[in-house]
Amino acid sequence: MTLHHLTEAEWVKREEHGLPKYHSLNVTDLGFKYTDPASQLLFEKETPSTRSTRAFLSGEYDLYEQLMRFAYAHVASCCIFNKDFMKHIKRTDETYDKLPEVHTVVPLDGVDRAAFISCDGNYLEKFGQWLVKSIDNDLPIMLHIMDPEYNHMVLAKKLCDEGNIGLQLEYPEAGPGYYHSVRLIRFKEFLKKQAGILLDVDTLARNPISQLPEVPLGVRLRPARLEPWNQFNASVIVGNWQAEAYFNMVANYIYQFYLGKKLLWGIDQAALFSVWVDLQNNVTCLDEKEVDYDYHDDGIIWNNSGKQKFQEKDLTRQKYRDYLEEIRERNMEHKNG
Repeated sequence: MTLHHLTEAEWVKREEHGLPKYHSLNVTDLGFKYTDPASQLLFEKETPSTRSTRAFLSGEYDLYEQLMRFAYAHVASCCIFNKDFMKHIKRTDETYDKLPEVHTVVPLDGVDRAAFISCDGNYLEKFGQWLVKSIDNDLPIMLHIMDPEYNHMVLAKKLCDEGNIGLQLEYPEAGPGYYHSVRLIRFKEFLKKQAGILLDVDTLARNPISQLPEVPLGVRLRPARLEPWNQFNASVIVGNWQAEAYFNMVANYIYQFYLGKKLLWGIDQAALFSVWVDLQNNVTCLDEKEVDYDYHDDGIIWNNSGKQKFQEKDLTRQKYRDYLEEIRERNMEHKNG
């Protein structure tokens, strides 16, 4: 039996019991309720993967960390649970002075709550502008653009002129590992001034994002997952400064790996989970309509992660593609009108 079959078996059971397959109801709904993959793995060939997975599923996080410490090129080696590390990142005086400077071009002042969209210039052009259009001035927005070229800055300024949208620029001369993780540091800094909703740049607002709950920490949790970095989903994060300790530790966690030149893909979600394991703070679980991968008409945020989002053979994503095209066409009509 493959690891994928273990998760599939649990999802089937969840559906039979009337539970969402891919969304946990609360923090106690993480992991496996109806099947026992740790026991099943005892009958599989003993490998580093099966040993570490058993340790994680059994809650032996320190053992998991020891087993995966030397998987240097894999995000598993970025999953840290030991108390010394957690004590170190609890510090509240981190200045992130080794990161590039952030330039505020258009401030976003006097707002109580706003969306936060962080990406590089190319993704602003490919996805971000359409996410902004889909939000349609429901809430103010802060655009945090990394490594923009001139045409990206022109586009960003144009978006700012069309609504209550702020603009920050950052020039790390980096890549996806930096862009996807350091945005959580920038989100933490953003939350000091107002409540926020962090959105993946390739999401779309199907209904008003202001309908998302106003809570200290809201995120989609994933049941029946075998890896630490797949427990908390970073595509939509709702937050405010009441969760200061949590967001501060997440930012500091990522900063430590930045200093160690090890921002591997997935470290954002590894940090979200590992810090929660230490703090055990309250989490509001965003449901299947709030973080919507099935494209319900009454869904709030339509998500479409991965490389297949534009492959026509994947019919499960057709509604997302159709809605994206609708937003583009509306924009063209507005320009031509």
